[in-house]
Amino acid sequence: MKQYLLIILTSLCLSSTYAGTLKVDSLKATMKEWKDSVRTDIQQYKDSVDMSVKQYRDSIKTNIKEWKASGKPASEEWSQPDIYYFKDGKLIQKIGGKIIIIDSKQTLSNGTTVSTTGAVKMKNGTTAQLKNGDSINKNGTITRFKAETKMKAEPN
Repeated sequence: MKQYLLIILTSLCLSSTYAGTLKVDSLKATMKEWKDSVRTDIQQYKDSVDMSVKQYRDSIKTNIKEWKASGKPASEEWSQPDIYYFKDGKLIQKIGGKIIIIDSKQTLSNGTTVSTTGAVKMKNGTTAQLKNGDSINKNGTITRFKAETKMKAEPN
């Protein structure tokens, strides 16, 4: 009887060890699948980021090529476009070396408005009148206009 009990206990131990081995093998396989899946996801994300960076770099290169092809010097390309001058009763703007006569009310980037008659209304409601030779920048600062060489004005 003892022998049978010993054989039964041995077989139970062996079968539970075998079942335990199967569980461990199953867990190992699941972990490997999960690791492979995560690696794939990370690689896809990395490829996506690399593509976005490449597209951004290409767009910057294109912009630089277009800027160089335009022939504009950097100082004109990056100058403040909303500086207006009041000269001989006209509101004018200098852009890229050209003088343009402004024929409508202009709103500066800070909310200040400048009319074609030189009337200035700040965002806070303060008003001022540009005099011949005055200029106003995008911040609403009024300064004296420096004498420049004559340029042909082009209507807006």
